[in-house]
Amino acid sequence: GDYAFSGCSSLTSITIGDSVTSIGKEAFRDCSSLTNITIPDSVTSIGSFAFYLCTNLISVIIHGLPPTISGGPFFEPVTIYVPAGAPDWGEEFSGRPVERGLPVILVAYYPLDGDFQDASGNGNHGTLVGAGTTYSNSVPTSIGGGQSVSFPGITGHYGNIQNAAQSGGLALTTLPSFSVSMWVKGDGTVSRDDRIFSEGMTTNNDPLFNVGTHSTGANGKVDVYVRNGEVFGHAYSPGSAFDGTWHHVVFMGGEDGLLDLYIDGAFDTQFDYSAIPAFTPDTTTIGGVLRSWDCCHFNGNIDDVSFWSGDLTQSEISALASGGSALH
Repeated sequence: GDYAFSGCSSLTSITIGDSVTSIGKEAFRDCSSLTNITIPDSVTSIGSFAFYLCTNLISVIIHGLPPTISGGPFFEPVTIYVPAGAPDWGEEFSGRPVERGLPVILVAYYPLDGDFQDASGNGNHGTLVGAGTTYSNSVPTSIGGGQSVSFPGITGHYGNIQNAAQSGGLALTTLPSFSVSMWVKGDGTVSRDDRIFSEGMTTNNDPLFNVGTHSTGANGKVDVYVRNGEVFGHAYSPGSAFDGTWHHVVFMGGEDGLLDLYIDGAFDTQFDYSAIPAFTPDTTTIGGVLRSWDCCHFNGNIDDVSFWSGDLTQSEISALASGGSALH
C-alpha cells in the first residue's frame, strides 16, 4: 500500500511476492540503503514517487509487461532490467534506460569466519544446527585466512538459512536463474549420499533440490538429485570435488531446467532436470537436507558460500575459484 516501507533505511534488497498487484504511492520513499528490487509480473501499477530518494538504488528488475505509473516513481538514475524476450518494452521506462537481460545480483554471502551472518547486507542470515557443527581454521589456501564450517556428518547437524523476513528459506531455485558458489572439503567415499546444498519443504517430504556427494560413496564426484513427483538423478559429474582436499564448486540453474557445474573454475558438465515440475521450497540448507526432519549430513568443511540471482560469467567464476570475495 501507500508508504508501506517509507523510511526503512536498513532495507537493502527486496523481491516482491507474486500476490502483489500494485506498488503504492511513496511505498519505498527514502529507503536510502536499497540497491535493487525485483517486481513480479503480477504488478500492473506503480504509484507516484514509489522510489523517491532511494539514493543507492541501481537496478529494478520487472518480469511482466510495463506497469502503469502515476507521476515519476524513480528519483535516481536507475536501470530497468527486463527478461530478454519480454514484449512491449521500449528503450526507456519513466525516463530510465531499459536493458534486456537480467543482471546478476548477490542474494547472500557467508564468509563463515566465526559466524553465519549474511555479509551481503540483505539480512538472509544462517544458523548452525548441532553442537558438533563448529568453526574450523582449515581454509582454502587461495583464501588464505579466516575460518570454515566443519560438519560432523551426523543427525541433527547442518546449516539452516532463513530469509530476511524469517519466514523460511531463500527459495533460490525458483528464480529465473540462480548461481551457487562455495568451497568444499570432504571425502566422497566416506561422506556417502550427503548434501552440500539443499532446498526442500517442511510440509511435503517429496520435493527436493540437492547437490552433494556420490549416492553410493563410489568416488569423489558431485551428485545432483532433483525430485518432485518425477525424479532426476542420481546424476554424477565427470570431475571430482570430494577427494579430501579443498575444491571450489559453482552450479547455475533456473527456469530452463539446466544446471551447469564448474569445479575449480572450469566447466565440468550440464545436467538437464527440466522434466521435474517446479515447486516452491521453504528450506535452504548447507551441509544437509531439511524437510520435516533432517538427513544426508555432510562430513567435511564448507567455506565462503554465496548465492546469486542470475548466471555468473566465466570471469566471475574464475575470480571466486581463485579465492576472490563475493563482495569484490
